[in-house]
Amino acid sequence: MPRRQPAPGPASARTLHRALEALGAAPRADPALRPRGAREEDAALLLGILLAKVELDAAVRADPGLEPPDGLAALVSGYRAMTVDQRAEGEELLWRLLSLRLIRTASESSTFASHPDELLDAAANAAMAAANLLNAKFADHGTDGTSPSDQALESAVAFSSDAHTTAAHTLGRQAVAALTEAESLPPNTSTRRPISPMARQCVAAYLDTLTREQLRHIAARCGRRGYSTMNREQLRTFLLDRAAAAARTGARKVT
Repeated sequence: MPRRQPAPGPASARTLHRALEALGAAPRADPALRPRGAREEDAALLLGILLAKVELDAAVRADPGLEPPDGLAALVSGYRAMTVDQRAEGEELLWRLLSLRLIRTASESSTFASHPDELLDAAANAAMAAANLLNAKFADHGTDGTSPSDQALESAVAFSSDAHTTAAHTLGRQAVAALTEAESLPPNTSTRRPISPMARQCVAAYLDTLTREQLRHIAARCGRRGYSTMNREQLRTFLLDRAAAAARTGARKVT
């Protein structure tokens, strides 16, 4: 199918509204506030609606789970054909596109959740970290000596730190859960879940967040005798030794 060359520059608000009308997705404007239709300041809002309509349609027309994934292949082909044409406008525009996509991903990961979820929050933080790294790459230095690049990098560090902390805490908690689950299984059973060396590293950080009573409870579930007389450091050392042993098993299974 021959493709028309896009008009130079971004589409106007009225053009966007007409496109949304053709798609049956145009918002209903208040005649008292918009007697002459869409205004230019409405362009960003209309783009957001158009973007949602396009991506929702893409999720139906180009389901990656279909075999063969012909719709997905055609979608990617059409998308790349359009974006390649924009390279003449400069590389920065395409990287800004990726940054905006990451910011939307961060926003939607919490919007779509039916209930609060720490891993979804961590995913949102990771996406925001990536977006700020892209922003830092193309940030202009201010004439007053300030550096938007530094600001973007500081934001990237903060977001990535939050994402890392949550992911490490969750991995450590799940590794401790695997330790307690293993005690209820017969020795040398093939269904015992090994702990990866990375998870073992996260166990220490997770244990540091627990009280002595919580550590005693976990030690009891791991079959440790005499746990009631152990102090906090002894309980922590016992559980770390258990995690290290499980991690060695996990390493052997990986190799």
